Amino acid sequence: MKIQILIFLALSLGTACDSKSSDTSATEDTETDDPNIQCTAHSDCDAGSFCSVECFTGDCGPNGDIPSGTQGQFCQPCVECEQGTDSITGDCDVCE
Repeated sequence: MKIQILIFLALSLGTACDSKSSDTSATEDTETDDPNIQCTAHSDCDAGSFCSVECFTGDCGPNGDIPSGTQGQFCQPCVECEQGTDSITGDCDVCE
């Protein structure tokens, strides 16, 4: 009887640990999911975004507290790349 209880507890603990590890893996790297993160290249940004020379949308930076109009390099949606000077590379080719 003791062996059956120990086996049951071991299996229960293994299942609980497995479900916990799969829950946390979904939240490990969320920085790239933030559309307004700071960047040094277009490749730092998600698809449909570019590395801009200004925060056009507001809520930029790691804490989302940088307002629109602030100079700096931030991932911004491609709809904000209206002219080459909006982009760190001087063109909007990454958005085409």
